[in-house]
Amino acid sequence: MIFFVGNCNVRWIHNEGINGVGSSLTMWHKEAFCSDNHVVGRGFIADLGQHLKSKIKCIVINVYATCI
Repeated sequence: MIFFVGNCNVRWIHNEGINGVGSSLTMWHKEAFCSDNHVVGRGFIADLGQHLKSKIKCIVINVYATCI
């Protein structure tokens, strides 16, 4: 189990949303994933990087969508 509070091995990207609505957070352990670049837009965070154990390049996308 990984504990995030105070863990210097955890990295994150935060998207504030609009007036706090649609806020999202993407977190990863730096020994498992290496982030090369990211894009933050309205309702999403896209992070391009590499899974370190398998050496596979991938894109992780975190999407926020309202229930409407």
